[in-house]
Amino acid sequence: ATPVREPYLAGVSYAAEESVLKKQLHAYIESSTALAPATATLAGLVAPHIDYRRGGSSYGKAYAHLKHHSHDLYIILGTSHQYSPHLFHLSRKHFETPLGTLPCATSFVSKIGVLYGEERAFADEYLHRREHSVELQTPFLQLSHAGSSIAPVLVGSFYDMLRQEKYPSEFEVYERFIESLTQVVADEMAAGTRVLPIASVDIAHVGTFFGDTEKLNPERLAEIEARDAVYLAAISARDKAALFAHIAEDLDARRVCGFPTMYLLLDLYDRLGVSYTTQLYEYQQAVDYQADCAVTFAAMGLYVP
Repeated sequence: ATPVREPYLAGVSYAAEESVLKKQLHAYIESSTALAPATATLAGLVAPHIDYRRGGSSYGKAYAHLKHHSHDLYIILGTSHQYSPHLFHLSRKHFETPLGTLPCATSFVSKIGVLYGEERAFADEYLHRREHSVELQTPFLQLSHAGSSIAPVLVGSFYDMLRQEKYPSEFEVYERFIESLTQVVADEMAAGTRVLPIASVDIAHVGTFFGDTEKLNPERLAEIEARDAVYLAAISARDKAALFAHIAEDLDARRVCGFPTMYLLLDLYDRLGVSYTTQLYEYQQAVDYQADCAVTFAAMGLYVP
């Protein structure tokens, strides 16, 4: 019933004390160098949602670039890690952080809900309560863009689409949502609102910890990096069909949890008629040989002239 979504991971994944958290975030950002051309405008951001301890460098690079740009609305496209029969989950709650509260663009979110269907858009809104993929972006946004609003969106699994060998657009539940999102974003942009989507995504999850039979070794990790490069190349090429085909060819054997979110973002740009170029800020593999698990992720900027 609360209008505010309280931070779930403060004191666990990051500092709960304001001064300590500010110092931590500044350290990540200030250790990075923004390399984007001055003539380019940031049109989208890709950041990890792994914990700061392992992904701090990539978060820092992403938000070092973002701090040089100003937007009115940040659409945080997260990954839903919890089960639900629904595919998309909206929230009208403001997101509290140890640094303050990021206001939700409630009118923007409500417009999507009306077009998509209120009941299914908010049926499992409670999944936001413990989901980390949106939350881990909010302290960075509050630090440097506190006056802006956010629109939190969680994206579920595309496994049924992969299994049936059908594109997402062949499913009403997806097509209605992307149509709704595109229309509301286009209306906001036409009204002069500066909108920036942020894809909060990781890439591969491999190792026996995640159910693989093959143990990790340098050769295996090199193979994963090569496969991840194909995935990132499809994003850079603005090719959602290639992105889908890449994941479908082995039924998502690498467990790329950010794939549905990235597909949605590519589709949104396609329908808006936005042609972007990309800059890969960083690609990383967080490897734990003892637990035999590895998570890969990247930070990337999407730019228009």
